[in-house]
Amino acid sequence: MDHRVDFFYECRTWSGEPRRMEPLKSADLRWWPVDELPEKLVDHERFVIEAHHAGQLAPIHSYGF
Repeated sequence: MDHRVDFFYECRTWSGEPRRMEPLKSADLRWWPVDELPEKLVDHERFVIEAHHAGQLAPIHSYGF
């Protein structure tokens, strides 16, 4: 059985551009408008981004269990 926990943080300020530090472990890294997220996105990550943007994300949430 596979167990996992993911933590998501909201960044309210940022300077500079994001960089992939492990390019062999990711497909891409860039800023995306929420309504234009790429089709190839991990399901639970899409859920968190969209729910947070809509103001409907609980502080603790179980996804898929």
